[in-house]
Amino acid sequence: MNRLMGQREYARHRGVTHRAVQKALLAGRIVAEANDRIDVARADALWTANTRPSLASPGACDTGVGRAYAQARSILEHVRAKREKLEYEVEAGVLIRADKVHADTFALARRLRDRVLAIPARLASVLAATSDPAECERLFAAEMSRACEELDRVSTP
Repeated sequence: MNRLMGQREYARHRGVTHRAVQKALLAGRIVAEANDRIDVARADALWTANTRPSLASPGACDTGVGRAYAQARSILEHVRAKREKLEYEVEAGVLIRADKVHADTFALARRLRDRVLAIPARLASVLAATSDPAECERLFAAEMSRACEELDRVSTP
């Protein structure tokens, strides 16, 4: 004679939750007898045949698939939190975009280069008329100071 069990007893027999047995019954992976009792031998054979191996053993979801999902979810949440922190810091003015820094630095360096390269043309006639080396040095230093002051004006917020 076949051994019959209730759903909860069968769940303990399989080492699964009562809900897992209910889902298996609803999905048609196992069947119950007319009196809602489960034939253990028949249900065990159907369970094995109709249940995916990765989920067939108790706790398999928790160990394999569940752990991978939890890890992926954790990484996603970590990345999301970092992105929100960066967005906040940009809005608060703590951080600025690297591409903007590069563009501003390039423009500033270009302006300084142009200013320095223009010094000989501006001073050529004045220096040619000056015979005092100290005066030449003072004029040249003054032009260099103007170029640096312009750099300070542009770079100071």
